[in-house]
Order: sequence, then structure tokens, then C-alpha cells
Amino acid sequence: MGNIDLNLEASVEVAYDTNQAAQYLGCSASYLKKLRQTGGGPGYNRLFTRKGVRYRRHTLDQWVAERSFGSTTDYPESLP
Repeated sequence: MGNIDLNLEASVEVAYDTNQAAQYLGCSASYLKKLRQTGGGPGYNRLFTRKGVRYRRHTLDQWVAERSFGSTTDYPESLP
């Protein structure tokens, strides 16, 4: 038999549902839902036809990092 990685924390990527992702980002779940419809939000995965939306933590972190600015003049023309 092969070795089994018992360190699940390191091998399983953290994924959040919409409410958890909103709490992690400090915004409302309705804002994330709006961004899913209009575009410009963090990437997500849809696992099932309904209620299956999951956000990976590294994707949320990357989305936030892309919105780091030094001043208001650094803002792009359209920022959701």
C-alpha cells in the first residue's frame, strides 16, 4: 500500500460558499452575487446547479491584491 497524506490541512484547498466569502472579504453576500451577474468579481466554481458556488481562498486573495492602489489616481476607469 502507498503512503497516505494525513496532513489534510496542507493538501485540501480552502473553499468558501458565498456567505463565507463575503465575510472573508468584508462585503455583503448580495454584492458578490451582483458581481457574479455583472462581472468583475472574484473567480468562483459552480459545483452544482444551485447553491453550489464556491470561492477558493487563494482566488479571493488574488482578487483583493489586484485592487491595491497607492492613491486614488491609480484607480482604473471601471472598478466594480
